[in-house]
Amino acid sequence: MGKPTFLGKATKAIEKNIDKLLKEETKVNLFDEGWIEKVKTFLDTFSPNRLNFRLLPLDDFGEFQILANLKDKYMLDGSFENTIFTYGSKPNIKLTVLGVITSSPRKEDIRVKHSDEFLAVDESKLTNEIHFEKALRNVFDSFEAFEKFFFVPNYPKIAISPIAIYREVNIRENTKVQQ
Repeated sequence: MGKPTFLGKATKAIEKNIDKLLKEETKVNLFDEGWIEKVKTFLDTFSPNRLNFRLLPLDDFGEFQILANLKDKYMLDGSFENTIFTYGSKPNIKLTVLGVITSSPRKEDIRVKHSDEFLAVDESKLTNEIHFEKALRNVFDSFEAFEKFFFVPNYPKIAISPIAIYREVNIRENTKVQQ
């Protein structure tokens, strides 16, 4: 990164003055710029180039949601920003998504953990290689919990790999057509 220019410094000063005025006049609490940069670095590191699409198809059952990870190369214009600017972060039109279900969690996760094979093993009888494998499996179990923070759905949500997203259009009363 190069040295900040005069214009860059002036812009930062104007931003700080606007932030100060906002705090004084509206009592709004603004995030510290350093904190925002740290969150951005965190997301860029662990969730780069990702746009998560969340669809709540049932008005009376908001807990059920369909989650999809959109890929920029399949966007009509190849840009996440245009999608967000076009529909907003919470679209106010009905959308329908067609895709392959990739995750449909149960109410209670009964799957075997990768590290469970070591539960009844005598630690003193393990070789160095097996100790390393056990430690690595525990790391992967930790990553699984970390993944849930970003995208892995929990019951009753499902995840899909989207094929197409449509806007619902009502042409005639009581008739719905997908466009």
